[in-house]
Amino acid sequence: MGGDLVLASTTVGVGTRFLLTVPAAAAAGFAEPAAFVSTGGPGTGVPAAGLATAPVAAAAERAAEPAATAAAQAGVGWKPAIMVCDDSPDIRQLLSVVLDRAGADVILAPTGEDAVAAVPARRPDAVLLDLSLPGMSGMAVADHLRATGYDGPVIAVTGGGDDLTPATLREHGFSDIVHKPTPGSVLVEVLARHLPQWTPRRHRAGQAR
Repeated sequence: MGGDLVLASTTVGVGTRFLLTVPAAAAAGFAEPAAFVSTGGPGTGVPAAGLATAPVAAAAERAAEPAATAAAQAGVGWKPAIMVCDDSPDIRQLLSVVLDRAGADVILAPTGEDAVAAVPARRPDAVLLDLSLPGMSGMAVADHLRATGYDGPVIAVTGGGDDLTPATLREHGFSDIVHKPTPGSVLVEVLARHLPQWTPRRHRAGQAR
């Protein structure tokens, strides 16, 4: 949630004190009901039945309209579909969390063959492609995607040790490269550079790695 959990003090025989800090936006000029039920992610809460009056609900809707309009004009509301192709379940889960927090929709592909099959059907806006895939390699996947007309950004993801040069990657159709492990903020910045119409949600640097 973009916060911090800090050990404030600890004393033997007395106890330990932790400090939890979570950032929150100020209310937009209207009273919130005493009970609030969330229906999903941030901004999707709805008042519990019978607790909010019609004027309060109407005021909330009017207050949200200018912000929603401005967000749409700035491209904030656009959610790119990002494919993550990696054979490691842990890496797929980590990147999925990072990208979801940044405001992207995530498509997961555990193998190169899965990626090749899913790209024409799902039409992702960008592809994060592990180079060390079993079976069909990341290089072979990139070659296939470009040969079949995919023109979105393809970002190579590597743990190193492959001695690949930028020129070699470009020859295979890659747009950029990130190295494991990389901070989530860096990964999002790389993607945003290749998706200029996307305004990702910003989180505290180093929160997701």
